[in-house]
Amino acid sequence: MLPPLVADINIAVSVIQFLRVQGIDVVAGREEGWNRYEDRDILHKARAMNRFMLTHDSDFGTLAIHEGQTITGIIHLRPGNRPSTEVIADLQVLLNTEIDWTPPLIVVCESGKPPRLRRL
Repeated sequence: MLPPLVADINIAVSVIQFLRVQGIDVVAGREEGWNRYEDRDILHKARAMNRFMLTHDSDFGTLAIHEGQTITGIIHLRPGNRPSTEVIADLQVLLNTEIDWTPPLIVVCESGKPPRLRRL
């Protein structure tokens, strides 16, 4: 089971719906009206809510690793701009993988590869 998430505005509605059907607690940035927020502000909101950030955007990893911004976690779906069906397939793999979701953690999901974990 995935931890509670904040879905970046670049996550497709169909992907968010899939996660919710799976019983995952997802706050969608698009639904919250966070379209004009900077990535660091969205990441801060996710941390304040004790949620992992779900994104296609590598900037969140940069904020956490290189700038030292405190995170609960990040799930980075690579590459971006893929059909929702492919992203959902990657998330299904993630749902079927046993992961210790203890924060802080960055998980990189790349199509056709097992998830990579980085503890901070």
